Amino acid sequence: MKKYERKEKRAGFILVLIFIIFAIGIIIAGVLYYRSYEKQYRTEIENQLTAIADLKSGELIQWRKERLGDGYIFYKNEIFCEHVKRYFKDQNDPETKKRILTWMEQVQIGYNYNSVFLLDTQFAKRIIIPDNSDNNNPFISGSNYDSLKSGKIVFEDFYRDETHKKIFMRIFVPVIDENDSNHIVGMVELRIDPENYIYPLINQWPTPSRTSETVIARREGNDAVYLNELKYKEKTALTFRISLEKKDLVTVKAVLGETGISEGLDYRGVEVVADVRLIPNSSWYMITKIDKSEIYAPMSEKQWTMIVLVIAFLFGLGGVFGLIWKQQSTKYYKEKSEAAEEIRKLNTELENRVKERTSQLENANKELEAFSYSVSHDLRAPLRHISGYSDLLMNKFIDSLPEKGRHYLKTIADSVYQMGVLIDDLLQFSRIGRSEMKKANIDMNNILKEGIDFLTKENPGRKLNWDVEDLPQVDGDYAMMKQVWTNLLSNAVKFTRKRESAGIKIGTKENNKEIIFYVRDNGVGFDMKYSDKLFGVFQRLHSTAEFEGVGIGLANVSRIISRHGGRVWAESELEKGATFYFTIPKLKE
Repeated sequence: MKKYERKEKRAGFILVLIFIIFAIGIIIAGVLYYRSYEKQYRTEIENQLTAIADLKSGELIQWRKERLGDGYIFYKNEIFCEHVKRYFKDQNDPETKKRILTWMEQVQIGYNYNSVFLLDTQFAKRIIIPDNSDNNNPFISGSNYDSLKSGKIVFEDFYRDETHKKIFMRIFVPVIDENDSNHIVGMVELRIDPENYIYPLINQWPTPSRTSETVIARREGNDAVYLNELKYKEKTALTFRISLEKKDLVTVKAVLGETGISEGLDYRGVEVVADVRLIPNSSWYMITKIDKSEIYAPMSEKQWTMIVLVIAFLFGLGGVFGLIWKQQSTKYYKEKSEAAEEIRKLNTELENRVKERTSQLENANKELEAFSYSVSHDLRAPLRHISGYSDLLMNKFIDSLPEKGRHYLKTIADSVYQMGVLIDDLLQFSRIGRSEMKKANIDMNNILKEGIDFLTKENPGRKLNWDVEDLPQVDGDYAMMKQVWTNLLSNAVKFTRKRESAGIKIGTKENNKEIIFYVRDNGVGFDMKYSDKLFGVFQRLHSTAEFEGVGIGLANVSRIISRHGGRVWAESELEKGATFYFTIPKLKE
């Protein structure tokens, strides 16, 4: 009996020792797992900050590139330069001023600039678009003044305009004499309102977050100056400064050149984790940050979860040893544990695959969009050369060219023009899909009147009979709605060209949920069996010999109306005119 008891005690002691060893192992494993999870979680947060910063900085870089590309519309543009020279010689020449205004208005409206100015070489404003902009001569820094005088396009950084009490940016484009590359005839100033695109881009955050914020700053002397309005402090843009002596602030670290993932205090004195980077070709430092309290809040929950799990494992282990003591099998528990581990591995593998595929798709979309913009802008340079040299041949050697040669030159000029229109329309079609909508209450009658007045002036020799009903107000984006009306009215004018008297009716009707607008004309019409092609990109039902165009206007209409929650369609009969419809949801009461 005593021998049996000794064996029992010995077995009990061994089991208790094994239990203690296992318990210590579980506790150590729990601590190690928690630390590993903490490190992994921190890495995920840093990767998320970096990804968001990459996205925003990429869009900022692309935006700056596009704006400089807009400046090349006027830069070394022989036709525009010739108009400017004529205007400065005789500012009372209405035809020349009208041509310059047309160029400037198209750029101001088409590329959403706040204002466009034509300056003389003394920076005095001679032509202003729109005409309600200020007349004060611009101030430009010494370095930028030297660059501009040397014939370079200058991108002027954020500055405060005291006349409008607003912050603007601007691009100065020298108008260079085509006969003397060292002679600057004048300058074009493109003024940008950062509230239209830059500030919304900086402020938006793609994932749910309570404390996330993106700010941009630059160094001015011994201070760091914030360039945008801050989330937790009002009226800060270009006014809120922080001394560079406060080196524990992430903004100060940024302007002092410390980039990458950084920890420190933000302007509130709150601890944050931030991605800090310099925007290339600028003086801007972008800080993408989240409060540490928000980052580590889930970790506290995870810690308690781990404590509970370790305690549960210890109780489980005690139960297992109790079962062993009672000579019970542990096979079921082992198989269950192995199955749970296999499921966890499969879930982890699946999540990693989903993340990888999502990342590949996002990168592909970014590359495709960047490629589209780059190709479109890069096409402009050879087009300008072809157009310029064709004009030189036509102007200087017209008398020595045979009739067939003149025909060839005209064909080249027409093709270049069509290509330029196609590039502009493609850029506009792309921008419509990604630009942010600014909805407001819109009076459709005002937009319609502007379009009719413009088309009437553009077609002085035609008899255009406009029958216009009173239109209701809608909730939408003003610039986009203007584009819709411009495209539809231009189509009506174009396809009634063969009529002695063009009849164009604009009206509206409504149902319970939406307002229906229509434009009806007595033009050449189209076969309804092709109606499904009307609103697609590059879809045309007539040859360019009959009617000009590239087939993007109606695609723009369809995309804009779709973004407003509406729909588009058309009805027609050959040689009996056509009616184009679009709908806008009714205003919410």
